[in-house]
Amino acid sequence: MFVDLEGRPYASFLHGAAWLHHDLERLVPAALERAQQTWRRGSTLVGALDLVREIRERKINYFYVHFSWRLPLTFMFLSAKIGDLAAAEAELEAYARKYELGDEVVSKLAKLLRDLAPIENSQSPSRGA
Repeated sequence: MFVDLEGRPYASFLHGAAWLHHDLERLVPAALERAQQTWRRGSTLVGALDLVREIRERKINYFYVHFSWRLPLTFMFLSAKIGDLAAAEAELEAYARKYELGDEVVSKLAKLLRDLAPIENSQSPSRGA
C-alpha cells in the first residue's frame, strides 16, 4: 500500500494536539480511501504487478532502504506467475548483477521462476541457469 501525500501538508504536532487532531481528521479519510483503492488494484496478480511497476516508475518507494532488494524479487515472481517468464528472467539477470549473486543462487532462483510459471511457459529457455 502506498499513500501519496504530495501536495498535501503533513500532520504535525508542532502546533499542539488540537492542530494535529485537525490535520489527522482531514488526512486520514483520504489516506484510507487511497489505501482501499490500492488494495483493490492489488487484489489480483496482474494488479499487484502493476502496483510494483508504478512504484518503480514513479519512484515512490519511500522505504527504499528496507525494500530495495524485495521489490525486484516481487517483480520477478509476479511476472513468472502471470506467465511473463522473459521479464522474470531479465529481472533476475539484473538482480544477480546488482547484488553479485553466485551461480548457484541464480540457478536456484531461475528454477523457482520456471516452476512458478504457468505450464504453457514452462518450455521457455532460461537465461543464467
